[in-house]
Amino acid sequence: MSKLMVRDTSKTYSEMAMKGYSLKLLSEEIGVTNQYLSTVLRGKRNPSPGLAKKIARSLGLEINDIFFSS
Repeated sequence: MSKLMVRDTSKTYSEMAMKGYSLKLLSEEIGVTNQYLSTVLRGKRNPSPGLAKKIARSLGLEINDIFFSS
């Protein structure tokens, strides 16, 4: 089974800022703790496909814009 990994942490945080999201606000919207979301976005944890979809959808992006399969 392949794992989803963040393509570019800096770009993802930039997308969040452009959409008006702080880490706390986005984590609340998608239903995870801000600590967990931070570890996912820094590449320390691998998100489930469902969580990856929630993150992408909240930012108005496709999953492939943020994540890649390893």
